[in-house]
Amino acid sequence: MRVETTPEPGADVRFAIVEDGREYRRHIARLIAAKPGWRTVIECASAEEALAGLQAARPEIVLLDICLGERCGVAIVSQLKRLLPQAAIVMLTVVEDPEIIVRALESGASGYIVKAGEGELMQAIEEIVEGGAGMSPAVARRLVMWFQRRGSSTRPRAGKLTARQWEILKLAARGKQQGEIALALGISAHTVKNHFRNIYETLDVDSVMEAVIRIRGGSGLLDG
Repeated sequence: MRVETTPEPGADVRFAIVEDGREYRRHIARLIAAKPGWRTVIECASAEEALAGLQAARPEIVLLDICLGERCGVAIVSQLKRLLPQAAIVMLTVVEDPEIIVRALESGASGYIVKAGEGELMQAIEEIVEGGAGMSPAVARRLVMWFQRRGSSTRPRAGKLTARQWEILKLAARGKQQGEIALALGISAHTVKNHFRNIYETLDVDSVMEAVIRIRGGSGLLDG
C-alpha cells in the first residue's frame, strides 16, 4: 500500500487507486498526477489494503479494479461506501458482463470504466470529476441491451420527469457525456448539469447508472 506522505486539505480532487497490477496502478497514478488539481492520496494492491487504509486517506474518488487477486472488487463496494459515504466508487476493469455491472452499481458504485486507451480513460475520469455519468460508452451500450432484453416494467417516479429530462437521460444512458448532450440538444453544459440534478432528485438517485437501474429499461427511455 502506498499512501501520500503529507495529505493536506485543499481544493484538489483526491483519488484512491485500488488495483493489483502494479504497473497499471502506477500508470493511472502518473496520468492523475499530470492533471492540475488532481492527486492520488493512496494506492492499494488488494481489497484488504483498501478496507484498512481508505477511510484515513479520505479520497473523493475511488478507482476500484473489479478483479483483485482472489477477491472480487464488487464484494467490497458496500463496505467502502459505509466507510466513505461521500466518495464516488468507480469500477475499473476489462469485464463488461452486464450482470456484474448491475451488481456493482446496486452495491453502491457510481460508475464503471472499461480499461482502455489513455485518452478514453482520462475522458471518463474527467466526466466523473465533473459529476457526470462515469460509464464508458461500450459499457452503456451493453447495459442498455441487457435492460432491453429483460424488459422490466418497473418505473418508480419516472413519470414525473419532464420531456427534456427524459431526452437527456436517454442520451446519457447511451454513454453520451454532458458536453455531447449539450451539443446534441443545443443547450448549455450548465443547463444539462441542472437537469441532471433535478433528475437525480426526482428519482432519488445519485448517478445516471442508478437512474437507469431504477427505471429498468421497460420504461421506454431506452427504446428508439
